[in-house]
Amino acid sequence: MSKAYDRIEWDFLKSMLKKVGFSDWWIYLIIQSVSTVFYSILHGEYELGPIIPTRGIRQVDPLSPYLFIICAESLTALINNYERKHWLHGIKVCRRALVISHMLFADDVYFYCKADVQEAFKVLQLLEIYEAASGQQAKSLVAEGVRWRVGSGVNINILNQPWLPDDHHPYVSTVSQTLENKCVNSLMKIGIKEWDLDIIKDVFNNRDQKLISDIDLQESGDKDMLYWKHENSGLYSVKSAYRWIKFNKGRWCIEDKTSIWAKLWSIKALPKTLNMIKRVQIEALCPVCHVDSETILHSLVTCEFAQRCWDILGIDIQCFKLTDFVDWLTEVLSTCNLKKQAECITLCWALWRARNDLVWNQRSSTVNRTVAAVKQYLTQWSLSQGKSSSMASLQPIVKGDGAETWVKPNPHSVKVSVDAAVFDDKEAVGFGLVARDSDNNLIQARTRIHNRHTIPVLAESMAIKEALSWIDEM
Repeated sequence: MSKAYDRIEWDFLKSMLKKVGFSDWWIYLIIQSVSTVFYSILHGEYELGPIIPTRGIRQVDPLSPYLFIICAESLTALINNYERKHWLHGIKVCRRALVISHMLFADDVYFYCKADVQEAFKVLQLLEIYEAASGQQAKSLVAEGVRWRVGSGVNINILNQPWLPDDHHPYVSTVSQTLENKCVNSLMKIGIKEWDLDIIKDVFNNRDQKLISDIDLQESGDKDMLYWKHENSGLYSVKSAYRWIKFNKGRWCIEDKTSIWAKLWSIKALPKTLNMIKRVQIEALCPVCHVDSETILHSLVTCEFAQRCWDILGIDIQCFKLTDFVDWLTEVLSTCNLKKQAECITLCWALWRARNDLVWNQRSSTVNRTVAAVKQYLTQWSLSQGKSSSMASLQPIVKGDGAETWVKPNPHSVKVSVDAAVFDDKEAVGFGLVARDSDNNLIQARTRIHNRHTIPVLAESMAIKEALSWIDEM
């Protein structure tokens, strides 16, 4: 919603306050508060004003957010009404989940509906009703990506409709009263499917003349048709809309990096670690080493702290290109097996988590603790993906893909699972031991902690030794 606070009509605010049950006296006080404001502008030694608004609520007023939420309730009610009439259908994340049709943010609204023309136009209709009532302007993703393909021209208004072949501004820019309420077919020769160039030159400016002349009427068919400009087929797709939003927000160029995202989502690792790779935002100077400028490549790869973590993980970063993070990651993943790929992605996440802990919580980490977190998170996540777990896997289980699951031992046998954790802040190492039979029944469990500092590899070895001693006692 564009200029959300500034465009709220006072009559609409008054009606909404009455609708939700406020008394007339309270409504009078609120309306007096928002409508008696005026502004002045200081220009040098001169004061311009007063400027007296006729609508809107003040940005800095502590009451304004609550008034805006009350006004936004009308949009929610309108959406719910469309749902009851089966004009809009939301989405479910799983079979028994609630249906989600919309999400409201500060000045954004996300609609969830079927990806077809009928529901897209119902969304536009709904927004037009809300705009007319509240005075707010709603910018629709669908409306911004839709274009007209000129056929007969009888269904397309010359003004205020996107029919010119210009990606950034497909509207007529010529200002002329003769064009009001006229359709595109009035610019064609009578009985012939050709542009009337004499009319076009007399009425339109140079920019519009060229764009109109560029439209080949002989190849456009006989029907006026709406199409989605971000797909070659002309049909709307959620994927193309998402890519367009990301591109407009200045995120990584998705077209150039498509293969790396496909590779990432095939890796068996925590989903949040995969999401982190796409969302990293950096500062001017590295907050960890305070030496080099912070870039994604520096934070996750070339910083001294990061390099030491990669060394422990067994990845020689110098063997790969160190110019661009995505190119570096693509090359690293292409040389690793699936288990090592998961460790690489999780280490990137752990490095970023350690960096944020330092920036926001003033809590520093160590190299050993960061690498240990990688092992710990991957082990916990792998166990949660086992068949006995109630949590469904986000990726299919494929034999030999690096995703660890508990495999039962031979009948009448016992399996002991072992894990270790390094606590750098306490200079201690802990062990966890679990014994289960072939039916996955818990027989016995044990935990131990030793007050000594060590690296994760040695901690794992110590845990195995502890397990052997424990088995001897059983």
